[in-house]
Amino acid sequence: MNKNDIFNLNPHVIRYAEETLGAKYIPYADVNDQFGEKENKFLEFVTKKLKYPIGYFLKNDLHANMSNYYIPNTCHIVAIKEIPQNEIALLEICHELGHCYLGTVGYPYVIGDEKIPAYYKTIASNVIQDPLINKILFSYKMDVVNYMLKAIQAQVGQLVQCPDEKNLSTLDHHYFKCLLIEKLLEWRIIHNAIPNSFETVAKNKMPIILKESKDFVKRMDIVGTGKPQKCNMLLSELLSENGVSDILEVTDIWRN
Repeated sequence: MNKNDIFNLNPHVIRYAEETLGAKYIPYADVNDQFGEKENKFLEFVTKKLKYPIGYFLKNDLHANMSNYYIPNTCHIVAIKEIPQNEIALLEICHELGHCYLGTVGYPYVIGDEKIPAYYKTIASNVIQDPLINKILFSYKMDVVNYMLKAIQAQVGQLVQCPDEKNLSTLDHHYFKCLLIEKLLEWRIIHNAIPNSFETVAKNKMPIILKESKDFVKRMDIVGTGKPQKCNMLLSELLSENGVSDILEVTDIWRN
C-alpha cells in the first residue's frame, strides 16, 4: 500500500476493532511521530508489501507489552499497553509490524483449539517468525542486542522455575523446545554479543531438550527459511516431532 494510505482506517473498522478487542484507537501520529530514520526506513519496507491498512490500539490487559491481530481482508492491528517512550519500545512496534509483513507474504503460523492456551501456539509460530523479523531489524541497525537483554529479563525465569525436564507435560516440553530454538537462532543474529542465558540455564536444567533444539536448528539450516513453503514444512515437522500435531496445526491462511 501507499505509505500515506497505510494508516487510514475506516471509522466503522475502528469502532468494530475497539468493541471486539476491548481496546481504544490511537491516532497513528502518536506513535509514528516518534520514529527516527531507522524505524521509518523499516516502515517504508513493510508498507510496500501490506495489502491492508494498519491501526494502533491501546489495550491495557495484554499479557505482553504488544501484540498484533488481523481482521481478514480489512486491516492489521498493533495493540500496545502504552504509548512507546523509548528506542526499545519503538523497536517492539516495528517487530509487530514485521509479523504483519510476514503474514502478508505467506509465512506460516500455528493455530489450534481455543481451549489450548495461546502461548503454546505463539511460541511455535515464533520459531520461524521472530528470528526472521529480528534479522531484518538488525539489518536496519536497530538495537536488537538490548532487545535480547529485555527478553532475558522477561523469559529466562520461565526456564529457571520450570520442573525438571522429565516431569514436563508434552505441551510444556514443546514450549521450551520452541523457546530454545528461537533463542539459539536470535543469538546468531547478534553474533553472540551477550551471553545466551537461555542456553546457559538449559545446559543444566533441560539438556535433552537443548540437544533436540540444536538438532532442529541444524535441520533448519539444511532446509532454509527463505521461502514460506519451506517454513511451513519445518513447522509441521516440529509439531510432529514434539508430539502435538494432533492438537496444533500450521496455516498460512492469513495471507488470503
